[in-house]
Amino acid sequence: METFFSILLIIFIPFIWVIYKMIRYTTDAVGENSPFLRKQSIEWTAKRFFSSSETLFSGVMLLLGLITLWLTLANLPSDPLAIGLLLLSIALFFGVAIHTFWLQWKHWHQFKGRTITFDPTDLCITITQDNSHVILNSHTVSDIEYHINNRTKGPDFSYWTFILTNGSRHSISNLFFFPDVVEHYFKRLTHTVVVHESVWFEPSDSN
Repeated sequence: METFFSILLIIFIPFIWVIYKMIRYTTDAVGENSPFLRKQSIEWTAKRFFSSSETLFSGVMLLLGLITLWLTLANLPSDPLAIGLLLLSIALFFGVAIHTFWLQWKHWHQFKGRTITFDPTDLCITITQDNSHVILNSHTVSDIEYHINNRTKGPDFSYWTFILTNGSRHSISNLFFFPDVVEHYFKRLTHTVVVHESVWFEPSDSN
């Protein structure tokens, strides 16, 4: 019984956290704190990374794998088929946890140290990194690309690449974006969808 309640608690707490994050996301995406109504700056810090739903999901998978391993060792079944299924479940939990965390870690390191500022008054986005900044608006941007991976092969990682009138390219991860922000800020421009076959891909930004 204690084991049951422990497992229930491990599953229940992350579920409440996800609900809280969804409510907070709605407020930031379309509510009073959204970039459609007020100026805001977003930086994908370590705190934000480790509290994200994807990182939390990998933690839950890791805990479930450890619990399954502990229960297997504590009550080792005699049936070889049952042992095989338990070992398969453990490998699946650990594999999903490691894979999800690894992709999130790479995605975070790809764009960390970058601050994105949304200004709904001037309809511009400013990218700030290493004491330099780039302003994106309908006058400086000539084309937009939306890069996604093949969703049948893994998590949906994506980023927007803004091609300026001088030919330079600057990408922003979907970690920073809320729905319809690009369409709202760049009404005159359409975007081209670029699909990558691999799960992981790097943006081809200007140095």
